[in-house]
Amino acid sequence: MRVLNAVKRYPLIFAACVTSVIGSSFWFQRSFSETVLVHAMAPQFFSTKINVANLQRSTDFYTKVMGLTYIGRVNIRPGSEEVLLSPNGKALNQLLILYFERDRKEPLIHGTLFNNMVFVYTDLSEFIQRFKAAGYTLTSGSGEARPSPVTFAKSVKIATAKDPDGLNLELIQFNE
Repeated sequence: MRVLNAVKRYPLIFAACVTSVIGSSFWFQRSFSETVLVHAMAPQFFSTKINVANLQRSTDFYTKVMGLTYIGRVNIRPGSEEVLLSPNGKALNQLLILYFERDRKEPLIHGTLFNNMVFVYTDLSEFIQRFKAAGYTLTSGSGEARPSPVTFAKSVKIATAKDPDGLNLELIQFNE
């Protein structure tokens, strides 16, 4: 209880950050005003962090084009900062973190380890129109419905694209 009160009284700089690991439980801040203890019996997906060459360009792309919500900006150390994004500004266990190093000399290189990020939309056709109107193009697929490979959907629409740094994006709509 003493730890919980201390964490509530002195919240962390950014939301949803693990503050202390205690056995198989950990503290995290679900919002800027609420801290909870989670018993981590099963692992929970927390975030994906990607390196970006231009923080403002990538922030604009992921918020204005892809539809994510800006949560905040964190200065990691001089010359390094992160922008935190989530699907709706509340789902802090699904963060996309854009990481930027101002003094990076070498270009960003995409290797073979990380394949792509998948975004699910309720209306992929509407999203594709907005995506193209923003000046971006699809790299494959047109968003046409086809039989679904998963049992929870009758059909699926799929298209692929790239973000401003060339990272592969898979765009999906599941139809019941």
